[in-house]
Amino acid sequence: MQYMSLWHQKLCRYEPFWRQRLADLQPLTLPSLMHPVPADHPNTYQRRALEQVPAVTSMPRKEASVRAAFAVYLARITGRYHYDLGLQTTAMQHERAEYESLFATVVPLRVTLDPDQCFTQNVATWETAWNEVIQRQSFARDIVSRYPELWNQPALQQGLHFPICFCDALRYGDEARLPAGCALALVLDDSGRVWWLYDPVVLPPALAIPMSEQFRTLLAHACASPQQPISHLALLDAETYQRVVVEWNATTADYPHTACIHHLFEQQVARTPEAIAFVLRIKRSPMPNSIPVRTNSLMYCVIAVLVQKCSSRSVCIAPWRWSSGYSVS
Repeated sequence: MQYMSLWHQKLCRYEPFWRQRLADLQPLTLPSLMHPVPADHPNTYQRRALEQVPAVTSMPRKEASVRAAFAVYLARITGRYHYDLGLQTTAMQHERAEYESLFATVVPLRVTLDPDQCFTQNVATWETAWNEVIQRQSFARDIVSRYPELWNQPALQQGLHFPICFCDALRYGDEARLPAGCALALVLDDSGRVWWLYDPVVLPPALAIPMSEQFRTLLAHACASPQQPISHLALLDAETYQRVVVEWNATTADYPHTACIHHLFEQQVARTPEAIAFVLRIKRSPMPNSIPVRTNSLMYCVIAVLVQKCSSRSVCIAPWRWSSGYSVS
C-alpha cells in the first residue's frame, strides 16, 4: 500500500500533462475498418510475423526506426501527420500490475510528423515523443470525471480506446491479445521480432496482410534511404508497382484517330440507342408518389457535372420509379 501511495504521488506530478493531452485527444483510425471496434469486443486477434528487413540492422536506433516507420506508414495511408496512437509497454504493465483497475493500461502517444523532413529527422522527433510518454507512464482512470473540460471530448465519450496501438510484447503467453477497442497493433517482442496483430472481424485479412507488406516496403525504403523525405518513401514493392500502376493501367485501345470525341459518342448511341448511360440509385422514399428532396438535389448536382463536361451536347434525365432514381442519356 505504501508503494502504491508513492507511485500515485509520482504520477500526480504528471497529471497536468495528461489532462492537456486528453483534452486534445485525436485517436487515429483506419478508413478501411469495416466498423468501429466496440469496447466489449473479444480481444483475440490474428498475428503475422513480418519478414526481417536487412537494412534495419544497420540503423543506429533499430527499435525507434521500426516504430517511427509504422507511424509514417499510418500517416501516408490516412493523410494525417498529427494524431494519437495507443501505447502499452511491458514496463508499464509490470509497474502497475497490482493496480491495473486504478490506472490506465493504455495511454495516448502523440505522433507529429513532417512530410517534408527526412526519415532520420522524423525518427528523432518520434523518440522525443516516445520518451516523454514513457517517463510519465500513466494516469488515474478517474481523471476524466474530475475535470469538466474533458467531459465533452468526443474521443472520450465511450471511454479511452485506441483503434491502433503499439505494444512491446504479446500478453497472456502465446495467445495474441490486445487492448479493448484495438483493431491493429505493431508489436516488438523481446527478441526484436516485429509482429503485425489485427482483428479479422473489423480488419479482414484481405486488407491487413497487404497493409503489412506495404509497411515492410516502406520500412525497407526508409532504412535504405534515411535522408529521403517521408512523403517520398515507397509503399509498393517493384512487382506490385508494376502490376498496379503499369499493368492495370494498360487500357490502350485502338479507335478512329480522325474522329472527334462527340462523333464517337454519337456512333455509340446509334449502335445502342436503348442502353442506359448512367443510373443514380437513391433509397426509396416512404412516400410512393413523391420525389424525395434529397434525390432532386443530387440529381441537379449530377446535371451540373454533366453539363460542365458536355456543354455542347444535350443531356436528358428521365425519372424511373420516381422514388428510386434517374436514368441519364
